[in-house]
Amino acid sequence: MRLLIVIPALLCAVSAQNFGFYGQPSAAVRPYTQTSGFRPAPVSNAGASPIQQVAAWTYLNFDGVNPKQIVPENGVFTGIQVTPQRIFLTLPRSREGVPATLTWIPNNGVPVENQPLLPFPDWSWQQGHLDNCSGLVSVFRSRIDSCGRLWALDSGVMNALDGNPVRPCPPRLVAFDLKTGLAIRSVTFPPQVLRENSLLTTLVLDEEFSSIGNCENMFVYISDTSDPGLIVYDLGRDLTWRFEHQSLRPDPQQATYNIAGESFNLEDGVVGMTISNLGPERMLYYHPLAGRALYAVSTNALRNPGVPSLPVIMVGDKTSQGAGLFADSHGEIYFSPVSETAIASWNPNTGLQRILAVDQERLQFISDITVDQQGSLWFVSNRFQAYFNRNYNPRGLNLRVMRIPFAANGAQFGPVHSAAPLSPFNNFNFNNRFVRNTGNSTRVL
Repeated sequence: MRLLIVIPALLCAVSAQNFGFYGQPSAAVRPYTQTSGFRPAPVSNAGASPIQQVAAWTYLNFDGVNPKQIVPENGVFTGIQVTPQRIFLTLPRSREGVPATLTWIPNNGVPVENQPLLPFPDWSWQQGHLDNCSGLVSVFRSRIDSCGRLWALDSGVMNALDGNPVRPCPPRLVAFDLKTGLAIRSVTFPPQVLRENSLLTTLVLDEEFSSIGNCENMFVYISDTSDPGLIVYDLGRDLTWRFEHQSLRPDPQQATYNIAGESFNLEDGVVGMTISNLGPERMLYYHPLAGRALYAVSTNALRNPGVPSLPVIMVGDKTSQGAGLFADSHGEIYFSPVSETAIASWNPNTGLQRILAVDQERLQFISDITVDQQGSLWFVSNRFQAYFNRNYNPRGLNLRVMRIPFAANGAQFGPVHSAAPLSPFNNFNFNNRFVRNTGNSTRVL
């Protein structure tokens, strides 16, 4: 039996002003590489907060759509990807009246409000449920690889939050050439890796063995959130398999989310996923939506469909639940604890933790996080608790695209940044918050 190291150590004493991960540093990180490139667009931002609001909406609206086809309060985006020219936003059809599921707006550096969303690659791809499944049905997230392809994960499920999910098409993975907008690969998942209630929500691209000019040597890790499991797709061999493990399942004790004075209940499994290192080992980090624990599993194990059981370790515990998870090229993992309405990071190898921003208004439920080629952190917030409870504010801003310039370049922020003068976080000196090594223990999960 293989014994696995778990990291149980603590930070400093926890109070109402503390939040983040608890964990133990490991060996030196072997970071994966990230291409460098464009300069960030000059979005202006007033005040001391490092957050730049790039775009915001009361309700999502669409370019070239008959308003009668839209139920404005039913649109919510859950995913973001960024190029120098475009900001891609994915909108699952969790409720009726959402005309497009894969969209974009220009990345031109001009802050906008209620900007009409444009379909990607065009409108012909937005009605998969009506055109014999040749288009997209409901996309939660997308990812861009180093070969200039946008991979969209189509769950094939509509109206998942209306109490009567509809499954008009099988889930699939579609790759688009960003230069031409053409679909260059489409993968329909075999029934053997799906379950009755499968809902595929998040994908991670593993390009560890890819080389220049070789775009086929890649693995894709996919979360099944409603019938919890991990699906692995081997692009080079065109093979798919599935893993299941208790750590992928929701914790019923963590299925209530408290955000800005509102709460809702949702017992969802694995949703946040990213790749980084733990010592010399390349790992997939993940967590259920209903859960505070952060887990990791070796990508070597995931790439082997014959492994008898996943060698899962628990690497830390957050102070509240979260959705988005992203690791930069330095191995720093960014996350957003929902109750604290904050952006924070933790490096499992050095133990360093940073609190980048706290904002009780703008950082309500960050559903996805990414880093651009110059090290700026991008994220989307959608006030999901209000969306879930059907009480979006018709006169305020409910959905936002934001960024923190150069956050992933090792920038050190001073005191915690907050746009709320009365926030209890204002006077908290996060420089005293480091992950402490308090000893090792072993445990098989």
